[in-house]
Amino acid sequence: MSGVEVDAAPDRTPPAAALRALLARGVAARGAAEALAWLYLYSVVWLVAYAVLATLVFGWRPVVITGGSMGPRILAGDLVMAADVEGRAGVASVLTFRTPHDGMITHRVTQVLPEGYRTKGDANAVEDAEIVREDDVFGAGRLLIPLLGRPLFWLRSGALVPFVLWLLVSVAAVLVVSRRRDPEPLGPTARPAPRPDLPAALVLPSSLPVQDVLPAPRRGGAAQIWTSHA
Repeated sequence: MSGVEVDAAPDRTPPAAALRALLARGVAARGAAEALAWLYLYSVVWLVAYAVLATLVFGWRPVVITGGSMGPRILAGDLVMAADVEGRAGVASVLTFRTPHDGMITHRVTQVLPEGYRTKGDANAVEDAEIVREDDVFGAGRLLIPLLGRPLFWLRSGALVPFVLWLLVSVAAVLVVSRRRDPEPLGPTARPAPRPDLPAALVLPSSLPVQDVLPAPRRGGAAQIWTSHA
């Protein structure tokens, strides 16, 4: 008995329905991209706002960490807001201080001595060799803002590839949220898809990973971004 070939049933999906499905997927993808762009921009704006308010209101000075000796809590690219020390700093305080050879270093106080402070990086096995004098203290850490100093760290360390990628992502996010949306012709009675609403948590500063470094209040300083080895 010879085989009989049967043609497969043709696709009877109307072209208009297929076009509507394709456009609907495009609208959903664009909505997801806009939500991610808004999330990124809101996070950056709130982190920058924390740093600016700390500088303007309290006079704290931003210090970009450029080393890893204070890990895992304080990492390269994090921003530490430093305040002037009134009186003497205590044990476990985070100090940014000047050194003759390494510029500025941010380490934790392990001992308070009559002549100054013994310090050590959290990730280091031994204390620093030299005693930190009072005159060498730049400030005490009051607020830690993760990642905010990463672009400046990349730029000053010569890591141009991640810096350019970050710049492109930032520009793309701005373009996505600022682009005018025209209604899609999904049908004679169809309405354009609404702009997706962001969760309320995205606009609350309490949802961002900003944490205190020291408990004691400090007084003001100059508005300038500094860098420090850690």
